[in-house]
Amino acid sequence: MSYKEPKKTKTALTNKQRKAIINYKEKHPQISQTDLVDWIKQTMDLKVHQSTISHLIKNKDEIREIPLTKRQKTVRYPVLENILFDWLQKFKQRHGLKKITKHEEDAPVDEKAIEIALPQLRAL
Repeated sequence: MSYKEPKKTKTALTNKQRKAIINYKEKHPQISQTDLVDWIKQTMDLKVHQSTISHLIKNKDEIREIPLTKRQKTVRYPVLENILFDWLQKFKQRHGLKKITKHEEDAPVDEKAIEIALPQLRAL
């Protein structure tokens, strides 16, 4: 029987997480990168390497400018991308499709409405 090393999984941080790490480091400038790795593990339940922290701190100005999307993709074919975007906009207009706002989990909750509706839902 041979021993197999466990696979190393790559942790992909979202831009929101990256910005949170940078903000925490700025609020606590005395914290070491190793302590910051521990903080990330405790608060975000993620395992990141110290070099990742170093990279975030080094590129903090660039990271702040990135929108809060999950991943940032570079465009290989910008002309094609623009053509497709224009086609999509015309398609949406032609079929009367509009933008739908996605509400995230940290949106405000109406506590009173929940208290009123919860007994009614349980009665069903």
